[in-house]
Amino acid sequence: MSDFTIRTTYKPGEGYFGYLPGSDKPVMRWGDEFWDMVKERAAQNAASKVEASNGPGRYDPVALETFERRKLTSEELSKLAAELGKKYDPSSMTQEELDSFMDDLVEEGLLSKDELGALGYHGIVVVGNVLDGGVAGCQVYETSNPEWDIYFGRYGYVGSLQECGGDALAYTKLMSFFKNPSGSDAFVKRAQTQHDGYKIMADILEAMQRQRGSTYSASNSGLTWARLMTM
Repeated sequence: MSDFTIRTTYKPGEGYFGYLPGSDKPVMRWGDEFWDMVKERAAQNAASKVEASNGPGRYDPVALETFERRKLTSEELSKLAAELGKKYDPSSMTQEELDSFMDDLVEEGLLSKDELGALGYHGIVVVGNVLDGGVAGCQVYETSNPEWDIYFGRYGYVGSLQECGGDALAYTKLMSFFKNPSGSDAFVKRAQTQHDGYKIMADILEAMQRQRGSTYSASNSGLTWARLMTM
């Protein structure tokens, strides 16, 4: 993996902000002030028991232990891709459309509502139950994946759909290219949840894209057209 530097800033009362190269949106936040703010908001939300329509998705690792993700046959995948391909363009989606896409996968038994909070639902990623303490750990990109250069070459390191210009296929692919999480049990469980969730999303979006026709040209990826059509 190429070396890169995360730019950090500090704001009194809000904590630290981390930015990836070329991005003006923070991809991480930390510090006692930030942690206190998050815990206060979480306590308020828990007390009100009101789930806002634009609020973060739920992330419940305990509930996920009993979730059995549906496995699709090739025929079922093709049928679902054809249906969803009429509603969404994998290479051009808004956050609202991506949220709706995830809702559709929940209905199909391919995602659980209890993991949406780790998958950027409503553009927000919940790192865990902040009332039970924090999570810590790390994971690295699987740069040996043969598709890495295609997507990373276009968008680099990303943390949101917006950073991919609405390209949901590229976003979910890049977010699924992590491997070997290490750290606290809570972190490893969340990292595995993210990998599995983004992977199934990417697989379905890719099937949708195949039926619509590939938008990734050989000139942009460095691969031949014949190679692209076999992916």
